[in-house]
Amino acid sequence: MNDAAEIVSTGTPTDHSGLQWRILIGFVVGLVAGLLAFTFAPGAAWITTMVTYVTNPIGQIFLRLLFMLVIPLLVSALIVGIAEMGEIRALRKVGIATLIYTVIVSGIAVALSLLLVNLIRPGDGIDREAARELLERGGKSAAGIVESSSHAQSGVDAVVGLIPSNVITAMSNNDILAVMFFALFFGIGLLLVQTPRTETLKHAIEGVFEVAMRLIGVVIQLAPLAIFCFMFNLAAELGWDLLFLLDAYVGVVL
Repeated sequence: MNDAAEIVSTGTPTDHSGLQWRILIGFVVGLVAGLLAFTFAPGAAWITTMVTYVTNPIGQIFLRLLFMLVIPLLVSALIVGIAEMGEIRALRKVGIATLIYTVIVSGIAVALSLLLVNLIRPGDGIDREAARELLERGGKSAAGIVESSSHAQSGVDAVVGLIPSNVITAMSNNDILAVMFFALFFGIGLLLVQTPRTETLKHAIEGVFEVAMRLIGVVIQLAPLAIFCFMFNLAAELGWDLLFLLDAYVGVVL
C-alpha cells in the first residue's frame, strides 16, 4: 500500500495544528455567543431567524459535504488497499487479524460506553421543557429511525443483506456495510486479475482516492465555522444547562 500511503501523506497539505486551534476557537466563541444570546435575548425573533437561515444551514451544508465524500473515499480506499496486497495469502492473514482486532476492540468500547453512561448519566439535569422542544423538533427523523430499526434484518437475513444486489442502490441508501462488501470483493478481483488494463484501472481508482482526500481536506477547513454554528445553536437553545452537561458528555467520550 505504498501508493496509498504516499497519497495520504501528500494529498492533503493541511496545517493540522492550526486547524485544531481554529476549531477550539470556533467551539468557545460559538458557545459564548450562544450563552449570551440565551441570557440577554431569550426567545428573541432575531435569534430564531439567525438559527433558521444562517447557522443551521451552514452546519448542515458542512455535514452534507462530508457525507457526500464518504462513499467515494471509502470505496476507493478499500479497493486500492486490497489490490495492493499482492496476493490472496497476505489478504487472508490481514483479514483474520483485522476481524479479531475489530471484535475485541469493539466489544471493549461497547462495554465501557454502557458502563460510563450508566454511571455518569450525561442526560440528567437537562431542562425538561427544552428537551421536549428538541424532541418535537426532531420527531420526524426520530420516528424514521425507529421505523427503520423495526424493519431491521437479523440472523441469516442480516448476513445475506451484506451482499448488495445493486451497489448503486446500496450507495443511495447509505448501506455502508453492503458498499464495503462490494469494495472488498472488487479489490479481490483486481488482486486476481493482474493485467496492464487492471493496473490502469487501479491507478484510476487511486486517482479517485486522491481527489476524495484532497476534497476532505478542503471541507475540513470549514470545520471551525461549522463548529461555531453547532455550538451557537445548542447554547442558544439549551442555555447554561448545556455547559454543565458538556462535562458529563466529555467524561463519557474520553
